[in-house]
Amino acid sequence: MAGGYAAFTIDAVAERAATSRPVLYRRWKTREELVLAAIGQQITRDVRPTPDTGTLRGDVIAMLLDANETRVAMAAIIVGQLGT
Repeated sequence: MAGGYAAFTIDAVAERAATSRPVLYRRWKTREELVLAAIGQQITRDVRPTPDTGTLRGDVIAMLLDANETRVAMAAIIVGQLGT
């Protein structure tokens, strides 16, 4: 959401989703629950295949390289937004 965590309000989410606050509060009791659900949804959308290089070391290195390429940007955004 543009504006970071401080701008992440139930009202803003309701407006963007074309729904109402009570509808959101029925599912998520707090803003924090909604944020965690949104992050969890984003993470599960991009399930990465498990590498099979033939060795445990090779598999771990391949997983770390993949995580570095695909997940670091999201982690940086989250850390940056929570820090503001």
